[in-house]
Amino acid sequence: MVVAIIIIELIFKAISVCVEPLLGAFIATLTTFSSYLITSIVNSVLAPFERMRNRSYAKEMARALDAPEIIKIGITGSYAKTSCKRILSELLKERYKVIATEGNYNTPLGIAKTIKNNQEKLKNARFSAKPIVFIAEMGARRRGDITELCKLVQPNYGIITGVNGQHLKTFKTMDGVYSTKKELADYIEGRGGTVVFNGDNFYTLKMSRDFTANAVVAGLVKGNFVVKELSTTSKGSSFKICYGDELIDIKTKLLGAHNALNVVLCVALAITLGVSKDAVNNAINGLKPIEHRLSVTENGGITIIDDGYNANLDGVMSALEVLQTFDGRKVVYAQGIVEQGKMQRAVNERIGEEISKRAEIVILSGVNQKYVESGLIKGGFKGEIYRFSSLMHAQAEFKNILKRGDVLLLQNDIP
Repeated sequence: MVVAIIIIELIFKAISVCVEPLLGAFIATLTTFSSYLITSIVNSVLAPFERMRNRSYAKEMARALDAPEIIKIGITGSYAKTSCKRILSELLKERYKVIATEGNYNTPLGIAKTIKNNQEKLKNARFSAKPIVFIAEMGARRRGDITELCKLVQPNYGIITGVNGQHLKTFKTMDGVYSTKKELADYIEGRGGTVVFNGDNFYTLKMSRDFTANAVVAGLVKGNFVVKELSTTSKGSSFKICYGDELIDIKTKLLGAHNALNVVLCVALAITLGVSKDAVNNAINGLKPIEHRLSVTENGGITIIDDGYNANLDGVMSALEVLQTFDGRKVVYAQGIVEQGKMQRAVNERIGEEISKRAEIVILSGVNQKYVESGLIKGGFKGEIYRFSSLMHAQAEFKNILKRGDVLLLQNDIP
């Protein structure tokens, strides 16, 4: 393909230098357009074959998971997949040898990469001193994506963190999001397995009620595992997890009520898999925030709450609640949420309204800033608003906007 494009460009350019300047300019423009057109056509033709090749490779790698000794867990939802994967990994380490998909890899190729990097461990699962657990984060943009991942991993256990309007641009409707996330529950139900559902989310609670295998419900309010006496500060959280007649005291450096929810979801599955209460305490006490997920740093007397990986409305609300636990002037950098389809304006206006209740200074950039600003105005915001074309331009001006003692929330969707 590349050779063909180069030959066509050379022919057109050779012609262009031999003719009148205007015609030459036209031919040069046509050359560029032709290159893009050819590239687009060739990519469209090759894309299905590329997808087939990727699927074949992923299936080949996934054979390493066939050993019956390997416990396989799928984690999906509209948010908190990576956080729950990390928390659950730490909880299970005392009893199991844990292999989890790397970073935020949650596609067939991402899972295949993790399997390839751990092939020897997986092949020798029956000889392992500890049973092996494979945890797969499962992402989706279209219906059928989770089912495809389930066929690769074949999980008997799962966590569904919650369902909201993330990726509405591709899912189109909430029913599309719900049905896709439910694919994990449907698959595990067919295998008679166990799924932990978020009891505080309308959609996942509905899933749990329809689930005919082993449903475990966990939440801040509703569940077989439920959080009590929650206290959150700028240093972390403390709470109790109650289940049956049992009680676990939890202290963690993780910030916010939403992280207490993530913890209880993972504790519910860990206890189901035989992890002791003491192991739960030790694991949770040692957890540190993941980078770009409400991780806190200080620079020149300014506290920075980095939630740059966040890309959904629930996460925005959680981050704003965390911001309120800090002392100092509250500053929010926001560029809104993408991939909301027809709800793009409404969702980002809602974000602006929520920010207006909690911030004194707002720094905006990106394609959604007009919607966020509209929400700020609707919310009666009286503070200062700064507008920039990009995060890079905003960062260059941070030194002129911020002062010692400020708390800056880098809110969401930062590349």
